[in-house]
Amino acid sequence: VGVQAAWEACVRLIDLSDTDPVPSWLRQRGLSLAVAATDDLVRAAPHARKEDLFCGAPWLAVFPVVDAAGELRSLRFRRVDGERTLKSMAPKGYAAQGLVHACPMARAVLAGRRANSHGLPWSGELWIAEGEPDYLKIAALLVEDTRGKSAGSALISVPGAEGLPISIASRIPSNSRVFICKQ
Repeated sequence: VGVQAAWEACVRLIDLSDTDPVPSWLRQRGLSLAVAATDDLVRAAPHARKEDLFCGAPWLAVFPVVDAAGELRSLRFRRVDGERTLKSMAPKGYAAQGLVHACPMARAVLAGRRANSHGLPWSGELWIAEGEPDYLKIAALLVEDTRGKSAGSALISVPGAEGLPISIASRIPSNSRVFICKQ
């Protein structure tokens, strides 16, 4: 199964009820369901079989990860069904090393564009976080900060503690204002 097909097979948050495990997990962590759904930052894995890409886990939060050009290259998932929550991992047979989570504006910046797909110009600010919960938390803060402004910030998050891949760092324009989010 290709990465794009696997992502498309995942359930969008807008198609889930508030009581489903992924929206519940977001709320329990104090994360914005509205921002995660609107910007399509996370989806729910389809009901999985033991032999498929999602390794039989019934409820997984699935996050897209992109390459230095902002293109979808892999996925990361996190079990959120109330059992022991593990750190995120790449699906069986797919690597995610050297890839990052990127909001729509960051994907545009990595692709060399200065506006997101909705035409909102990039402000020149780039925020860098680590991990999925911080990615979603900061995404909500940036959306709130952008309200009423004529330009928006970009957000990249590094899965795990690997550090920002050089291939990604080299795509950040030299005149950017970069903010490192440290918890």
